Amino acid sequence: MTTTQPPLVLAVDPADPLAARAYRRLLDRAAEAYGIAHHYAMQEASDTELAHREALAAAVAAAGPGYVAAAIHGISERLAPDLPETTVHSLGGWAAEIDLDVVEDITGANGT
Repeated sequence: MTTTQPPLVLAVDPADPLAARAYRRLLDRAAEAYGIAHHYAMQEASDTELAHREALAAAVAAAGPGYVAAAIHGISERLAPDLPETTVHSLGGWAAEIDLDVVEDITGANGT
C-alpha cells in the first residue's frame, strides 16, 4: 500500500487544496512585494534591469521564508514515524516561527 507523502515544495496541486492555498498565499505575497519594489525602484532610477533585480529580491524575500517553513513542516511530517515526538514538535514549532500563516494553511488550522 502506498501512502501519500506531504509535499516538500509547495505548488498548485488540485489533490492537495491545503498546500495549494499556502502556495497561493506565497504567490500573492511575492507579487505584491515585486510590484511595490518595482514601482519605487523605477522612480529612483532609470535602469530597468536594476529595478527588476530589486523587485525580484523583494519578491524572494517576501515568499522565501514561507517556502522554508513548508519544507521544514513537510520533512517533519515525513520523518515523524522515525523521530522522537519532541523532535517532531520542535520542527513544527520552528516552521511556525518562520511562517505561521503558511503552516496553518498546510495543516488546515486556519479554519478555511
